[in-house]
Amino acid sequence: MNDMAKKWMKNTCSMQFLLVAFITLFFVGCEVDATVDPPAFEKKPVVMSYISTKDTGIRVKIAYTQAYYGKVDAPIEYIRDAEVWVVDITDKDSIKLGYRLSEESYWVDSSRYRVQSKHEYRLNVLFTDGKFTQAVCKVPDVNRATNWQIVDWAFVIDTGSMAWSPYSWRLSMQCNNPESGFYYQPLFDLVVEDPATPGQYSFFEARSWGDPGQSLLGTEGVVLPVVDRGTTYDPIGGGNIIQYQLKGVSLISWVYDKYFQFHYLAQFSDDSNPFAEPVLLHGNMTNNILGVFSAYDFNELMVMVP
Repeated sequence: MNDMAKKWMKNTCSMQFLLVAFITLFFVGCEVDATVDPPAFEKKPVVMSYISTKDTGIRVKIAYTQAYYGKVDAPIEYIRDAEVWVVDITDKDSIKLGYRLSEESYWVDSSRYRVQSKHEYRLNVLFTDGKFTQAVCKVPDVNRATNWQIVDWAFVIDTGSMAWSPYSWRLSMQCNNPESGFYYQPLFDLVVEDPATPGQYSFFEARSWGDPGQSLLGTEGVVLPVVDRGTTYDPIGGGNIIQYQLKGVSLISWVYDKYFQFHYLAQFSDDSNPFAEPVLLHGNMTNNILGVFSAYDFNELMVMVP
């Protein structure tokens, strides 16, 4: 064997040794458990208030945040010694809220201070450590007629279906006169007529918000389609299909400002799910204080099939 061959074999053996050593160290390293501490928790105050002309008063809840990795059943630490004021910017009127211990919230009854349609309000909060925060919201126009219209529909029963529910339906609606800058979302039940018993009507609950991202931001003069996330009827597959006649919907039409919308999205993402990741709660309180001050309204109405 010449010198060149001996040198090649030596280098090859060295590379094989290094490879075996690396693999051994890799697997040994994987067997070592690593302990990672959760991020340090710093409690912060949170201010929450949603106002409406339909409420019996104005409520403001103020409490400290809780550790995401802490005890699930840990009691909420309410802040009861802040100064809380609500200012009607439109009428240049204000009132100081007292603390109602039975509800753990700052409160004023609507008989003393009523929320007005189309008015702009500001919430002022002063903490005992000198920190101050505020936020502004506008109340929707409660006298604005919301013109919902059904534009597409289907409701069937497949008696041969093996699914958990034999009902299959779809519904598309339009809101023709939204108020600019507010979000709209319908919550409704379907009113249908069984072809076997004409004149008799049944209510089928469709009480699902669906995807909250489908909420509609109103813009003057723009027709906004709403497609509920019910099961879309597909006749392929056979079965005994019975076509029902949709007569209309029993509707609750919600309208709210953007911070109500943001908070709903966050709640939807984390609600009743123990494995959910922490969600970012958008807020409108100033000076790095967490929380939301916003307004909403709703109307109950029947919308008939044209």
